Amino acid sequence: MDRKKTLGFAALFIVAVIAADYLQNGREMSVYNSRSLTAGAIKQEHLIVVVNRLYIPDKMDCAREIVRKCRENDFSNIRFSYDYGIPNELHAAIYLSEHDVKRGKPVFTLSYTVKGGTLTDYNIVDNPQEFELVIE
Repeated sequence: MDRKKTLGFAALFIVAVIAADYLQNGREMSVYNSRSLTAGAIKQEHLIVVVNRLYIPDKMDCAREIVRKCRENDFSNIRFSYDYGIPNELHAAIYLSEHDVKRGKPVFTLSYTVKGGTLTDYNIVDNPQEFELVIE
């Protein structure tokens, strides 16, 4: 009887570890909502991003990955149209899950703007060296 219990607990533990690994690493981040604002030559992109993770160990690394995906247009569930211009600013609210989006509690927000906050012709794709990433 003890051997069956031990095997049962071991199997349950293995299933729990596999499930936790899938929930943390097995899913892609996705854009839940996207909104573009344009005024003359200025274009802002506002995103709601769901990272599909249990937790975010390093917010700055996560923010850099989101900016990279936006610059390279590399999200699996959305393609940005840069036909009318490439964004001069990027703002995003980051959530762990869609459930957190519905509750309205972001883990953090990010802003990817031109250094010094001046309005220029720089954009996030062609001039990344002119931008700074701030997380709150």
